[in-house]
Amino acid sequence: ALGNGNATFAVERVSDEVLRSAVTYVHRSRRGDFDSDTFTAAQTVLSPAFKCSASQEPFNFYIGFTSQIDNYELINPGNPNKTDICLATLSPASQSWVCIGELVPERELNPITNTSETRSMGKGTSWFKSCKDVNGEQLVFAFAHIPKQSSVSNGSQNLWYLYQIIIVLCIVGGLVIMLSICWCTMRAGRYRDKMKEVQAQNEKVDDQIADMKMYGGGLGNAGKNEEINMIANPMVVKFRGLQDQLQEYKDKTGYYQNEAKRQNTTISRLEEQRGALNTAIKQLKTQLEEQRHRVTEQKKLREQQAAAAQMINEQVVSAERSPHSGDRMSVVSAVDDPIDDPDDEDEDDDDLGREAI
Repeated sequence: ALGNGNATFAVERVSDEVLRSAVTYVHRSRRGDFDSDTFTAAQTVLSPAFKCSASQEPFNFYIGFTSQIDNYELINPGNPNKTDICLATLSPASQSWVCIGELVPERELNPITNTSETRSMGKGTSWFKSCKDVNGEQLVFAFAHIPKQSSVSNGSQNLWYLYQIIIVLCIVGGLVIMLSICWCTMRAGRYRDKMKEVQAQNEKVDDQIADMKMYGGGLGNAGKNEEINMIANPMVVKFRGLQDQLQEYKDKTGYYQNEAKRQNTTISRLEEQRGALNTAIKQLKTQLEEQRHRVTEQKKLREQQAAAAQMINEQVVSAERSPHSGDRMSVVSAVDDPIDDPDDEDEDDDDLGREAI
């Protein structure tokens, strides 16, 4: 076990019982090189097997594993291939060995190298970054013999196959287009029949409307057989329906209550204004009567003053004509001249005086 105070890494051996229960599957392209489709643990495992544990998964760096491999050239005498050996893990789910680098280019990056000239001894080195799989199960590591795929196909370069594919696609596309045209034609034929039926119904309705316009009366409909059928005017029915809807809407929204309240408020205000006007008119009438009475009294007073002045003038004239002229008496009128009356400016009975109304 290794540790630096913050992280730890521990390695432990794996029992032979665990290794014997695992198998290795041979790729179908390599089954001709071997007598079996699978390998046993003795045919597969070429180095000590181990499992590890760490305080952090995955690691922040790669860990390298190097191991000596004996007789690595004898595992496939007919067709020896160093890249058939790789660092593999024992999958807990399938109990089979799988290379860490599953792709062929990845396996060729770390080939087995010779370390001795006297015997077939090799050295393998590879890297890993985690001790567990994606499901959190602990993995077993070892160098194993897992034959890789013999070759990778680059595809055919014969253009005739491409032409055949294009021809087939064109034929299929043409068939699809023809079927689509046939289907659309059938649907159009069905819709044409329906359109004719609708047109006939529309013509029938137009004829009925023309008959109603020609023979229709105010309160009834006179047909061609001179029979009068009483019918309701559609506009009147619609108008009544709208009126009912409006009435219902006004009842629900309280329109009439609000309108009655507003009208009552207006009526109360108008009644108050009318009462104020009546009071003002009564005051004006009273002032008018008082003014007329004052004018009448002033007129009577002026008439009396004029009569008294005329009588005094007659007395003066008769005294001047008397034979006793030496005994003239000076008669002084004690009555003021009516012309000098300051109030004698308005002689009309309808004079309202100088007071503002």
